[in-house]
Amino acid sequence: MMNRADEYLKGLRRRVQRYYAYGEAEGIGKSTLKSEIKGYLDAGIQNDLVSYEQTRFVIDEEHREAFGMTLEERRARQKLGLISDSDDWSQYESPAYERLQKGRSNGGHRSDR
Repeated sequence: MMNRADEYLKGLRRRVQRYYAYGEAEGIGKSTLKSEIKGYLDAGIQNDLVSYEQTRFVIDEEHREAFGMTLEERRARQKLGLISDSDDWSQYESPAYERLQKGRSNGGHRSDR
């Protein structure tokens, strides 16, 4: 039987797989899914269900599976202009609670927008 953290990570993995399946394509479906993933990440971390490191591991694994490279390798290629930056997940580098605190200190406006 899976515990709650394992179930959460399985749900995260499914969402990230669907997101990465869009590849470089843009659209409302991909944008909506990205927002869903962000909320899912925030909820899991804020409620101490999983750690930031656990979520990062899942995202990194799925990124490698989808694109054949790690997120770090992808960012390096983006900086060199070898690939586009449409799948930039850098906003998730800091834990959700830190991102939310920054947003609240900006008068309620999110700092990553």
